[in-house]
Amino acid sequence: MDGSETATAPTFGGVADIEVDNAIAQPHAMVTIYGPRGIGKSSLMQRAVSVLKRRGYDTHWIDLTMGSDPVETTLALLHIRSPGGRESPQHTLFEFVLGLTRPTAIAFDEVDVAADHPKGDSFFATLRRLRIMTQEKLKSSLCLFLASERPPWMFVRDVSQSPFNVGRHIHLRPLDIEGTEELLAMGSFAITPSEVTEVFRWTGGHPATVQRLALEAERPDHSLASCCLLVLIWSPTPMISATFSLLWSSRASQSRPFHDWLEGSG
Repeated sequence: MDGSETATAPTFGGVADIEVDNAIAQPHAMVTIYGPRGIGKSSLMQRAVSVLKRRGYDTHWIDLTMGSDPVETTLALLHIRSPGGRESPQHTLFEFVLGLTRPTAIAFDEVDVAADHPKGDSFFATLRRLRIMTQEKLKSSLCLFLASERPPWMFVRDVSQSPFNVGRHIHLRPLDIEGTEELLAMGSFAITPSEVTEVFRWTGGHPATVQRLALEAERPDHSLASCCLLVLIWSPTPMISATFSLLWSSRASQSRPFHDWLEGSG
């Protein structure tokens, strides 16, 4: 793996957070968070950036869907004027990084857009060189984050080039039913094994969706049953049934806010 570190994160808000914390403890971290769409990659990356901002870092969020060329988009969102003449965008980005005097974090979201771009291989070569430069020449700290659906070793399409096995890799994947129960157990409400099974069926084990459901269930005006309705909107998976099971219908009849919602919608 070319010295890179790979970490499996079975939960969002638990092991994944620990892995990110371990990574950003280093002065020049590069972290790739990958997994299915909607599983919580951007949320976890936002958490890491927020932690560094509280530590005094300058932070930048680069949404690569905001432009066509990934390097040009990076310059634009860093508020760096695009170079003129013979100077390349890559050189301009290198100059920006080498000129940093404060600790900085740059987060790249929707990295799959760059991987599919004709200049994608050049973009990842630029990031690889940035990591080498920061380790060798940069006195202040620089942390780079990437969020993508595909694993980082699939970023570079040209098989003659080295794969992008750089830094730490954190794989977010759907929870199994035991992981779903563990995440729900972090809440202050009681939940039965049959209800855990139902939550797992509704959410498909997506950590971010399970966590958001649990947070909503903490609110006094929401029952766990009413929260499952919200999952219909949140969940990125096609696993969700369009009808309630008898379990949730029974539980909902005991929940006044949810009962009122049903009466209002009827």
